[in-house]
Amino acid sequence: MEKELKKQFYLSLVIKSLIILFGITGIFATIYQGQFMISFKSFLYYTIQSNLLVIFITAVFLYFHYLEYIKGRIVINNNWLLAKFAIAVAITITFLVFFTLLAPTLPASYLLSFDNFSVHLIVPVLAIIDFFIFDYKIEFVKLKQLIALAMPLYYLIFVLTLSAFSVDFNGEIVPYFFLNYEKNGWLWEKNEMGVIFWIIILSLCMVMLAYLFSFAIKSRKKQRENKK
Repeated sequence: MEKELKKQFYLSLVIKSLIILFGITGIFATIYQGQFMISFKSFLYYTIQSNLLVIFITAVFLYFHYLEYIKGRIVINNNWLLAKFAIAVAITITFLVFFTLLAPTLPASYLLSFDNFSVHLIVPVLAIIDFFIFDYKIEFVKLKQLIALAMPLYYLIFVLTLSAFSVDFNGEIVPYFFLNYEKNGWLWEKNEMGVIFWIIILSLCMVMLAYLFSFAIKSRKKQRENKK
């Protein structure tokens, strides 16, 4: 049993170390060498903020796994798992929104760059893998899945507040085209879907993603139980 726990810890150590490594180097590359969000204004973007959250929660859980698998002390509770769930969904949104809505508008030179691959692909995929391997014991009660909206809701308020105070995002009033209320309007303008519609559609997609995650977690939990 002790040997199995150590294997679990070493697997956790490898995956989490890669997340932290690619997260930090990807953010560094974006700030200093990137072609799209270069400069410290990168920290105003959802991508970088969600990557920072992933790095933080991964480091915390790496310490928790050290205590659990090596020291035999279980300190992870459901509140911590819910926090990690929310961040896992948040970084999945980074991956999905970038590759479905933003990537088609960007040059190939950026799409093939390390700063893009690290923060938009490698970190999200590893974070999802990490979550489903180690955090399937999470319990959802009373619509707890909706905690997945916390990060996107915070970011929406963050962006609109900065925009109201004339803080620009690399020359734009907002960081992403679907939040551009001057061009798209709030509801419908010039045959363009307004910001409110985008917010509703993306929110529904996020809720669906959260429940898809919870369904996958329940399936994995049953699979683990059947093996016992």
